[in-house]
Parts: sequence; structure tokens; C-alpha cells
Amino acid sequence: MTVDQAAYRTWDGVLRPGWKSVAAIAETEIRRVLARNWMRPMLGSILLINIVAAGILSMTVYKQVLGGQSVGEMAEQQGLGVIQPFAIVLRGFLLQVFFFAPVVVALTAGPLIAEDRRARAMPLYFSRPIRHWHYLAGKYIASLTFLLMITVLPPIGMFMVEMSNSPDQGILLDRLALLARGCLPGVLISVVLATGGLAISSLVERSNTATIAIFGAIFITAGMAPICAKLIFNDPTWNALDPFVAMQAIGNDILPPLPSLPSMINVQDVPGRAKDLPLAVAWTSIACWTGAGLVLLTLRIRKVEVVT
Repeated sequence: MTVDQAAYRTWDGVLRPGWKSVAAIAETEIRRVLARNWMRPMLGSILLINIVAAGILSMTVYKQVLGGQSVGEMAEQQGLGVIQPFAIVLRGFLLQVFFFAPVVVALTAGPLIAEDRRARAMPLYFSRPIRHWHYLAGKYIASLTFLLMITVLPPIGMFMVEMSNSPDQGILLDRLALLARGCLPGVLISVVLATGGLAISSLVERSNTATIAIFGAIFITAGMAPICAKLIFNDPTWNALDPFVAMQAIGNDILPPLPSLPSMINVQDVPGRAKDLPLAVAWTSIACWTGAGLVLLTLRIRKVEVVT
């Protein structure tokens, strides 16, 4: 068996205990992704655009949608109690995930396992000894790190803006609870994308092929969901085939209710496919996609023969 020595990484020789192996693998994989000349400016640009877009959305809510009126006052007038503008902003932010998360997972998760398969170095890794779950966990953490930067950091930043602009939003525990609920959809879609991206990466031996395959799988899934829901089965629950729609349905359920906004766009109705999706179906979709990816990924890794 020929091994590409340049691709075989020592992970700093950290093997025991298990958590050190996982941490060393994750750190090395993150550094390897960022070592590409074009990757740092690419990811930095995506993160910057994401944050700027979230900021513009926040300012739009505060200055145009609310028309200068406190969202707490508006909600109180409509009998909804005190709510946070963050609940409004997040519904718009969920749409941004459609554009940025697929790019990030394709560029970062695609090479993580495909490069090791190309170099035929995986059998040597598992003979060092590095257990299969060490290898998978390290890769998984590396992929999640990049995704969470896109899906979780902007909501946290928007929440800080909400805290500074809305002094009448209640006690600290209420704010922290809203922050946790606001970040949950991003965490869920990051888990699904990381699992699927690594599973696809384990099927091929070239990073470019893995990147293209991840893009293709995401867009095919997004296209098949409305076709099944409207043209084949005429049942809106089939929209759950698209994990992004399931994520939005969960986000719409866990966030506080919104008042009727003086705006041409009712953010409660965006997106339409998620509005009619039962919550149980949405959670089932997230669980099934994650489980299927983990099963495929585990089966692929366990087929690797260990060099003795």
C-alpha cells in the first residue's frame, strides 16, 4: 500500500487519553483547512457578509418595521406581553442560512475525509492506535466549528444589539432563554450539514469531487421537497425532506409570537413551506437526516483495514 507521506499527519503525536486524540485531530484539521491560500479570505468574507447582512436586518427591524415604536409596547397593545425584537430578526436570519451554510459545508467538510482516502493514510491512523470514534469525532468537531461560525455567531451578535437597544426586555434569565432558543435552529442545521458533508466525503477520494457532490446533494434535496409536496403526493409534510425547511419550522415554533407589524412584509409568513409543517415532522426530519449520515459515515470508516 502506497501512502502519501505529505498527507499523513502526526496530529502532534497526541494519542492518549481519548479526548486528547479528538482535540488534536480537530485542531489539525481546522489548521489544514485554513492553510489553503484562498480559504481564509473566502471564509472571512462569508462571515463578514453574513454579519453585515444580519446587522442590516436588525436596523431594518428597529427603524423601519417598528417605525420607532418599542416592540414591547406594540406587543403589549396587542395583548401578547413583552417580546424581543430578536424574535423578528431571527426569522429573517434563517433565510440567510440558505445562502451561506451550503457553501461553508461544501468547502470545509468535503476534503476532511476524501483527502485521507486519496492518500490511503487511514489504515495507518487506526493502527497507531487511534480508534474509529476518535477519528470521526475530531473530523466532526472540525466541520461543526466552521458551520457554527456562520449559523450561531451572527444571532449572538444580533442578540447583543437587541440587549443594547431594548432596555425594557425583562430580566436576564429571559434574555438568556431567548438566546438559547434563537441559536438552536442554527445548531440543528449545522449538525445535519456536518454529518451529511462528512458522509459524502467518505464516499470519494478527491476533495473537489466531494465539494461538488455536497453542493449537488443539498440542491437536489431542496428541489425534490416541493416537488413531492405539491406535484406527487400533494401533502405539505413532504417539505420536511428539505432539512432547511424543518429547521425553519422548529425556529418558528420555539420563538415567541410576533405582533402584527406595520410592514409590507409579514415576517411570520416567511417562509411559507415551513409554516404548514407539523413540528413532530420537522424534528423527525432532522433526526432522520442526522442518523442516516452517521450510519453511512460509521459503516464507511469501519471498513478500513488496520495496518499491523
